[in-house]
Amino acid sequence: MNAFVEDVLTRIQDLLELSPPENGFPVLLTSDDQLFMFEAAGVLIVHGESPVERKTAMMTSLLQPLMDAFNVLLNKLSLERDEEKQSAIGDCLSHAVGFASRTSKAFSNKQTVKLSGCSEVYRGCLQTFLPALSVPLQKGSLRSAVRSFLHRMIICMEEEVLPFIPSASQHMLKGCEARDLQEFIPLISQITAKFKIFRRP
Repeated sequence: MNAFVEDVLTRIQDLLELSPPENGFPVLLTSDDQLFMFEAAGVLIVHGESPVERKTAMMTSLLQPLMDAFNVLLNKLSLERDEEKQSAIGDCLSHAVGFASRTSKAFSNKQTVKLSGCSEVYRGCLQTFLPALSVPLQKGSLRSAVRSFLHRMIICMEEEVLPFIPSASQHMLKGCEARDLQEFIPLISQITAKFKIFRRP
């Protein structure tokens, strides 16, 4: 079974690549189709019978290219002046976050991120994605994608996500408007309910 999972992941590798907006090649799948591919890959990794070390390696192999591409594209976005190109880059960045978020659907209360040996790679995703919350360009789509990812991590990573909340809050509230504050409140509510903080014994 272990060999089967790795063979499948190898065969679908081309379908698990983030296509930069300017590469000129036709995409093999739509971004919506790729969401399902990343979810399927996550399920194969998490629920396969591989030892934890292999699960760690496979999930890292799946998510690290997204993080690398995200960093490159985020830097490119800050330098781009053409609005159409900004929009295309912003969409690509949002897709990268969405793909990473979709892999987390494989986890459950019994098969957690920690038990699967995937904590480090998802911490890496958080460190990579959170700075996008304070980027002024393509603010709406980027913030929405990163917020959704953060909500997923609160569910999946349990207390391991807590060290990232101050940074996320700082990025989200930097130069915030009324709408930003409205979108921040559900996050705080989720954290409060999940970890029973801010409550008196």
